Amino acid sequence: TPVRIASLAAPRLKVDQKTVMVQGAAGAVGCCAVGLARLAGARVFATVRSEADALLARRAGAHEVLRTDGRLIPEIVRDVRALAPEGLDHVVEVAFDANIELDTELLAQGASIAAYATSRPNPAIPFWPLLFKNIRIHFVGSDDFSPEARRAATQDVNRMLQTGSPGFTIEEYLWTFNMP
Repeated sequence: TPVRIASLAAPRLKVDQKTVMVQGAAGAVGCCAVGLARLAGARVFATVRSEADALLARRAGAHEVLRTDGRLIPEIVRDVRALAPEGLDHVVEVAFDANIELDTELLAQGASIAAYATSRPNPAIPFWPLLFKNIRIHFVGSDDFSPEARRAATQDVNRMLQTGSPGFTIEEYLWTFNMP
């Protein structure tokens, strides 16, 4: 069965053969997003702020890792477009308010964003640029997932870990978690 990235992207999003960027890829959710997108067949870009974070993102399975610390949006856009000239198909976003301008520049026509965090409760949204690109924005709150979506996400994460995803170091198994 195809990997569903419901827990970190958009419900029923298909990313096989697509280009996905995970913002903040060195965090726990970011590492999961990288690993799941890679397992689903995506070409995965990861953004990080340090060399230590870059190592984590590479270990999680990112094909391309971009350091964004202290860099201007045009520089980042230039570097991503050199590797993905058509733009990105999907962004998994950890900092919606801080990155929406960059995401808007990088996304291809008809692409999508799944945002699961933001620093400001009422961030500005560049409405017209997003509209003219037909961008879909999914605001993903894990507390609101149906039992079926939680079960599917659990299965996908388990499958990712069973395939030997190098993104996580498991020092000790305390229990096995299975959802009915």
